[in-house]
Amino acid sequence: MLFLVAQLAALAAAALLLRGGLQASVRRPALVVAAMMAGCAAGGALLHPLLRVARGLFAQSADPFAPGWPTAYGALVGAAGAVALATRDRRAGLDAFLPAAGLLVFFGRLGCLAAGCCFGHPTDHAWGVTYPPGSPAFVQQVMGGAIHADAARSLPVAPAAGLEALLGLGLVVLGLALRGRVRPGVPFAAGALLYAIGRFVIEWWRADPRPMAGPISLPQAISLVIVALVMAELGWLDGATSASRDCHRT
Repeated sequence: MLFLVAQLAALAAAALLLRGGLQASVRRPALVVAAMMAGCAAGGALLHPLLRVARGLFAQSADPFAPGWPTAYGALVGAAGAVALATRDRRAGLDAFLPAAGLLVFFGRLGCLAAGCCFGHPTDHAWGVTYPPGSPAFVQQVMGGAIHADAARSLPVAPAAGLEALLGLGLVVLGLALRGRVRPGVPFAAGALLYAIGRFVIEWWRADPRPMAGPISLPQAISLVIVALVMAELGWLDGATSASRDCHRT
């Protein structure tokens, strides 16, 4: 099921990027779409091995991020990097990619919500969802003594994956709303900030095993790095805009 949802997400994102690329006058939009799909697959598959190499070099026997690996972040970073490399105007390409990235997040996390792989902490709120025996949430609650193995369903848990799906929709809306209304590069930068901050917050609701670095998860650590990079990029954009204005004045 997760595989089918991932394929649906990739196809929907490809269709939206192809349409957005044409509207944004991105050259060779079909090539950009192919690069996005290849980068998405490669990023999701390679981030874990790359992190293991880095940890082996710098932490030696220590492994602060074990166990697991951030597939979603790897896929998004890989797709964004591939789009940037495949377009002559990097900012225009990434701006066109933003709504497609939102669809990747939306459909991908709906699949996670249905499968229960990225489940939240137990909750008494009405938004709680339950999962059947054998699901990751059910198994963890049995192992933790919260429920018996013969229980019909798990305890209600916060729909963390559903929250991230809504965050993906926010990226789609933001990307479409800002396209052509602000200078190139700003839509993608704003979307990256929105996702990084939203992902950082949503991580606090998640209870499934994830790679940790002390009190924060690896996705939260990546979010902090992305916020810093985007703020630096926005500063560079402001500086470039000011320099261009000064040049025109003289």
